[in-house]
Amino acid sequence: MFAAYVAAGALGAGPSVAKRRRSLGPEVARAHLAPAVEAAWAAIQVFVAVVTLACAVAPATVLALPLLGLPAASAATLYAGTALFAAGAATTGWAARSLGRHLTTAIEVRAGDELVTRGPYSRVRHPVYTGIFAMTGGLALALFDPFAFGVFLMAIAIGNHRATKEEELLARDTTHGQAYEAYRRRTGRFLVRLR
Repeated sequence: MFAAYVAAGALGAGPSVAKRRRSLGPEVARAHLAPAVEAAWAAIQVFVAVVTLACAVAPATVLALPLLGLPAASAATLYAGTALFAAGAATTGWAARSLGRHLTTAIEVRAGDELVTRGPYSRVRHPVYTGIFAMTGGLALALFDPFAFGVFLMAIAIGNHRATKEEELLARDTTHGQAYEAYRRRTGRFLVRLR
């Protein structure tokens, strides 16, 4: 899991963040979220990073956690959770790389931004969220942990809220509005639309 997480950051998010810093235009519009929502979203990212690192560096300590059900879990659960986490990390990394200089944690539109419809964005509007859902769900399954499962549910709720705010912002935007509405009709929110 740790290797998948590091690869997603190094190959996807890292280069995109560096490009964003070099090409920021002035902010045109922003969706404002409650500070508690943003803090919870950041806490989810920290949870994923810390638990992934802890599993790699100190697995005995992770196994000793009091609520952890891992000792009672089957090998199949561990492998399925690990595979789900790796798929989520790959999806997140691919999506971040596809966004390139348009990757941001804020829900905003900046001068010079374009509507990205390449890579996973050709079929799904929010593949970064999809990847984060898969990573948190994979951790919950691999560790067989009720707290991690709660983080997974919180990630889904907050990710859905953020996606709604982002879609509202882009639909109202004078540059992207009509193109975004057409894009929204032909793509799925978190999963590929089947029809």
